[in-house]
Amino acid sequence: MADQKISLAVNLKDKASKGLEGLKGKLGGLATGANLAAVAVLALIAGLTKLAFAVAKVGDDFAKTATQVGTTATALSELTFAAQIGGAGMSEVATTLRVVSKRVNDANNGLMTSVRSFKQAGIEVRKTNGTLKTAEELLMDSADAFKALKDPVERTALAQELFGRSGTKLVPLLVMGSEKIRELREEAEILGLTFTQLEAEQAEAF
Repeated sequence: MADQKISLAVNLKDKASKGLEGLKGKLGGLATGANLAAVAVLALIAGLTKLAFAVAKVGDDFAKTATQVGTTATALSELTFAAQIGGAGMSEVATTLRVVSKRVNDANNGLMTSVRSFKQAGIEVRKTNGTLKTAEELLMDSADAFKALKDPVERTALAQELFGRSGTKLVPLLVMGSEKIRELREEAEILGLTFTQLEAEQAEAF
């Protein structure tokens, strides 16, 4: 969990700082080996401080970007982890989700180009209750359509049409199919590589 990582880093830093003060008192002007131990503690403190800020920076990025593309920090961090398997990253995932949101809105407004694109891929833009699907849901639904396509050229063309240029970079992820992507998302959560919305907001505040 992100806040646990941050708290751990800060707590360890505080403990290391207190330990250093005690060590300084005991060291006085003793041997070089002991002085090296003090240097090691100083390095530990510096490293943990950097860790705390690094974790917070990642959480802050997920919080801000998720808001911009209309999804959650959890979904964005999970999909980013999965996308990295295929060589893409948060930027490609975020841009693709942004494009999908626009496509859905266009389809909802009757723009035939977007409606036709989704229909050709066998993807329904609405749920059974009639409400529009989210960009995340449509991205997951599209994975099975891409997995079914065997022609790489067709895959690339469909990715370009549905998701824009950034979508082509997600083809290695999409061809895995929705079930595999869900497994990767669950794995990311188990490994503690995702952020909940609350964690991302806490990191943003930190």
